[in-house]
Amino acid sequence: MPSNYPNILDTNQNLYLVHDALRVVLADDYTPGDTTITVSDPHGVITRFPPTGIITLTEQCSDISVRAISFTYSGVDTTNLIFQNLVLLSGFTDVSKPKRLTDVTLNVVADHHNSLKDALIAIEEFAGKQGEVGTLPLQGTMEQRINFLRQLVLPPTAWFGVDKTIDVVPFIANFEDLSLRAPNIFHWDFGDGNTADLSFPYTPGAAEGTLSTPPPNGNVSHTYAVPGEYNVTLTVTNPFGTNTLTIPGFVTARTFAPDPATISFIPSVAQTVNGNVIRSAINSLIEIEVATNGEQVMDPILSYNWSIADDLNHGNASTTEAMFSVGGLYDIDLRTNTTLGAYRITEFPQVLDILENVNMWHLIFDPLGSGITQNLFTYEFGLLSETYKIKTYNPLSVSRNPAFLNGLPQQAQQTREFLRNNGFVSRGTTSSGGQGTAIIYWSEGAPDTLSNQDIRFTEYSGFDDSYFVPTIGLDSGIMYRTWNWVSLNAPQTIYFLFGTAQNTPTAQTNNMLTAVDLASLSTSGDLLLAHNFENGAEELLANVGDGTDGEFSVYRSAWKDSTGYIVRNDGTGLFFRLKSFYRTEGTISNQIQMIRKLMDIPGPTKLEGELVPLSNGLYFFNNSGDVSVYSDASNTWMSGGPGLNSPTFTSLQDRSVPGFDNTANTLVASSDGDSTAFLSFDYSTKAFIKFSAGDLTFSLLPSRPSGEQFGIGVY
Repeated sequence: MPSNYPNILDTNQNLYLVHDALRVVLADDYTPGDTTITVSDPHGVITRFPPTGIITLTEQCSDISVRAISFTYSGVDTTNLIFQNLVLLSGFTDVSKPKRLTDVTLNVVADHHNSLKDALIAIEEFAGKQGEVGTLPLQGTMEQRINFLRQLVLPPTAWFGVDKTIDVVPFIANFEDLSLRAPNIFHWDFGDGNTADLSFPYTPGAAEGTLSTPPPNGNVSHTYAVPGEYNVTLTVTNPFGTNTLTIPGFVTARTFAPDPATISFIPSVAQTVNGNVIRSAINSLIEIEVATNGEQVMDPILSYNWSIADDLNHGNASTTEAMFSVGGLYDIDLRTNTTLGAYRITEFPQVLDILENVNMWHLIFDPLGSGITQNLFTYEFGLLSETYKIKTYNPLSVSRNPAFLNGLPQQAQQTREFLRNNGFVSRGTTSSGGQGTAIIYWSEGAPDTLSNQDIRFTEYSGFDDSYFVPTIGLDSGIMYRTWNWVSLNAPQTIYFLFGTAQNTPTAQTNNMLTAVDLASLSTSGDLLLAHNFENGAEELLANVGDGTDGEFSVYRSAWKDSTGYIVRNDGTGLFFRLKSFYRTEGTISNQIQMIRKLMDIPGPTKLEGELVPLSNGLYFFNNSGDVSVYSDASNTWMSGGPGLNSPTFTSLQDRSVPGFDNTANTLVASSDGDSTAFLSFDYSTKAFIKFSAGDLTFSLLPSRPSGEQFGIGVY
């Protein structure tokens, strides 16, 4: 709203009293510059003139433009008829005036105001003086009232924004003035000790005309050089007032995010560290600490957030503990948060290797390897989690040389059996999760004569996935015995029986029974003679065959309770039918004193299969779904289960592989020592199956790692 109020109010002193028809005549000539005049007044009119006022001298003789001139006066001598202290009003030319021809008109009188001037004075007194501000609402002049309201509603309101609130130093922040009601003075405080001041001429009425800031505005840019969190303050001013806005922590200047953190483990006796991975038993506390947190200079780490899928809660600390009740490979994710709000999430994939108490160990050769010597890896399968750890740390170098079989009858079949002439047995009663070990053994073969063949031994620690060569008898990791032996893994002893007779590649088998004590790894031997066999079991002293197709025996074995069981083929040819069934008999101190032939396996011909001990009997499995069970309580065979080539079993086979349902498909098998058997077929990595003796059902397990299978074992 424009303001046109006077600086001072008019009064009787500057708005002179006005009245008509007061006139006298100049008695003496007026000369320019005179400050007094004398008049002729025969009627005594001069006594009515006020002491001050304005008089006009008028005559008709001069040019029209100078016939009248006006003066102010500040004194009247009514006795001598003199007006004193004349001052020519502006706009008039000071010229001479003749006596007796010049009227002196008194247009200001002492008793009355001119009505127009009275109204002007009244209006001015109501409107008030320019710039006056009232102290209370609805009191005082209009100017006072209006300015009181202006002071209430037209002061500016500070507000601002920025193009980004977080950045890395040097951080250039572009601040935008968003203040209301047209401030024209701006003071910025950037919170880091630096300020900026802007000032522009105020545009009258700008605050009344808009709610936002018209140009010019208070936009500024500022560079933050030091990391920190800064309060930003803007103070704005216009003619009606001042306002200040502070936004705490409005901008954050950072260094870069923290570098990736590193962690370390403090292993207990139940744990081992392999590289950057800790292997721990279930239900064992794992201590984890931050080795380096990656913080940047001037931006320290403020807090830690751990993400571990375990059974514990993890607080804000640089150290924590973890515990797992189910085995598996677990990740650690660590988020480090800085004082200035930066953070880094460091991922540590599969650094927690948790072993269940009892695990299945799957031994598989490197799929990329070939030749006589190859790397063997041992993969852990958790029985609770039923998941594979596709992670191994150390390979075992295994040499197997079947060259001596070249040219022999059924060379392919014999080579296949030679490559399976091996075993895996727990050494003692300590499980893998309890840091127990197992013995791995295999027939090494030799490139020249049968007399140079041997059995190689390695002790394996499932807890830290390591191998070392034990002393077997008096030799380092070796025992000499011609191949094709059958082994029986008793809890304290490995028994080796039969196989090709030493130096005699004929129909005779090796009748030396060799025992390896699992506690001391000492060896002992006894000859098996005819009196050690019952019910026709002496046939085991000779290989199967009539000489036309060669003589060769195929063995499958298992140990249950205190008894060993053997399945053998009853003929030779393209396939070997597994049928003949035997058991050992003995005492606690001498477990194999006798071998007895039992009832043959009934049912369809078994071209391949594995014998697995479960709590309620001996189970013979092959790639059919038909289950043959020998009850050691009733000494009888039973056959049944899901049924031969039933749809239930077929649905678990890998139908993408030609010949997936061939009953000659080879497999490896093991038992959990109770009611579950694990079957892994060679024809596909996807044919890994679990059998439950409780309800005679099969179920599919996860795919195994690829490569040639050596064997599986549970401990």
